[in-house]
Amino acid sequence: MVIIGSSTSATIVDWYAFGNTSSNGIWATEDRLRKNEQKIYTTYRQNIIYADIGIRTVITTLLFWIKMAIEISKIFLISFILILVALLFELIGFSTPNYVTIDGGLFEVNGGLWKRCTTVNSVKSCQDISGTVEDKDWFRACRAMSIFGFISLLVAAVLTGLKLFLLREMKPIFFASIGTTFSAAFFILVANSLYVANIDDVSLTGYTSNYGYSFGLSLTAMCIAVVAGIIMIVDLFMGTSLKKVQSN
Repeated sequence: MVIIGSSTSATIVDWYAFGNTSSNGIWATEDRLRKNEQKIYTTYRQNIIYADIGIRTVITTLLFWIKMAIEISKIFLISFILILVALLFELIGFSTPNYVTIDGGLFEVNGGLWKRCTTVNSVKSCQDISGTVEDKDWFRACRAMSIFGFISLLVAAVLTGLKLFLLREMKPIFFASIGTTFSAAFFILVANSLYVANIDDVSLTGYTSNYGYSFGLSLTAMCIAVVAGIIMIVDLFMGTSLKKVQSN
């Protein structure tokens, strides 16, 4: 027969109580973790549902506006898309430093309307155009015409969008869209003509200069704007959009 003393019994009771408390703490921690996982999973599913609803709403709204535009005139919708493309090309063209490219073998110089970049041993550094070139009247006029061209394209895009989606019955907006589109093409033409006529001022003596992608994008924007304007004039003489507006 084994007799356990009071101190030993107390120790056993203490260890039992400690073990029981530890087990309860572990179970409580696991329960909290499970609840947190459930909350995270629920929040994740809700976010997916909200995102799906948002995407569906955007797609439905976009299809609705496209349907409205097609009901007015497919030709005018094509003009609107072309103006947006021209606006993007002109933005990239007049803002990037690649109107002219000078290949010097060991170095390369790319110049635009605002910055000039020099590449030596694969190290490229850019700086704002300043000095004699910036002070020339033709260069300032070239910058101004490019800005006017971009603003005109932006206004043309806004007016064309209003005509397609909101103010379908207003004829003045139709004519203003045509006018601003051709104005944009004219401004871009003047800007590029000034640059071509004075390219020697932005070139290096003894090196060949080539036109870069910025110049090409700007010219492309001008051509697209002309095409968009012609399409709107054709639509005007056909009376497609105006007839549909009057019939509605």
